[in-house]
Amino acid sequence: MSHAPSDADKSYLLDEKARIKTGHKDDGDGLSAVDGINRIRDALRLPGQIVRLVGLSGVGKTRLVEALFDML
Repeated sequence: MSHAPSDADKSYLLDEKARIKTGHKDDGDGLSAVDGINRIRDALRLPGQIVRLVGLSGVGKTRLVEALFDML
C-alpha cells in the first residue's frame, strides 16, 4: 500500500459519487469505482491491451491501481 502506516485499514473506500471516465460515449457520466475497476480488469486480461490513467495529483490514481489487485 502506498505510504500507509502498517496499522491502517487497507480497504479501498468506495464513493458512489466518484466516477471513472472511460472515453466511451455509452458510459455517459462515467462508471462507479467498482464498475470502473472491473472494466479495467477486463481490458487488462486481454493480451496487448493497455490502460491509461490520467488525473490531477492526489485524486487516487495509484490507490486505484492497487485496488485492481487488492480486490481479487
